[in-house]
Order: sequence, then C-alpha cells, then structure tokens
Amino acid sequence: MNRYSFDEVRAIETNRIIVGVSSASGAPIALELLRALKQAQLESHLVVTPGAWRTIAEETGMTAEQVCALADVVYDVNDVGAPPASGSWRARGMVVVPCSMKTLAGIHSGYSDNLLLRAADVTLK
Repeated sequence: MNRYSFDEVRAIETNRIIVGVSSASGAPIALELLRALKQAQLESHLVVTPGAWRTIAEETGMTAEQVCALADVVYDVNDVGAPPASGSWRARGMVVVPCSMKTLAGIHSGYSDNLLLRAADVTLK
C-alpha cells in the first residue's frame, strides 16, 4: 500500500482538470485541449454528453474510443455519483468546451441533472 504525505496528496489532487464536452459545434477544440493537458502532464477527467459524441464523430471523424484514449479518466455523463460530483474531490478546475446553450443555462441556473452539470456546480462552489 502506498502512503503519501499530505503535500503529495494535495499535489496529486490539484493536478486534475475536468473537461466537459457538450453538443455545440467546436469539438476539435476539446480534442486539442485534451492533447495540451496531456503534454502539460495534467490529469484530464472527461465527461461527454450524448449529443457531443455525435458532434465529435461528425466534426472530427474520431470514434469514442479514440477520444477516450486522449483522457486519463472518462466518466459516464449519467453517473452523478462519480468523483467529480463530490465537493470533497479536488480538481484544479473545469473547462466546458464546446458548451451548448442548454449546458450553459444548466450551469447558470444550477440545474444539475447530469455529471457534467453537477461537476460544474461543484467546481463553482
């Protein structure tokens, strides 16, 4: 069993970036962000809406498996019990790119009916 000091755990936790992808046009931007995070040695935690998977396929020609390979961790958008939904799970921040108006409205109003919206809500708190 590995034992870490408080500072080591804090460094590990704050190395996380949550990447939310919703169904607005601009999927290539999300993919470039994932590549940049990997190059910067930041841990990416990906949440993709169902509509975004379709947009990704149409705009980039990439499969879900290829996109998931760019992230360190991938969560099901319907899993509102996943770690990024908890305020005690630390991340450096969150990016939602591209962000549909529906997702933006959900974030703005605090309507957290999926993991992407809940993670955004927790991040803003």
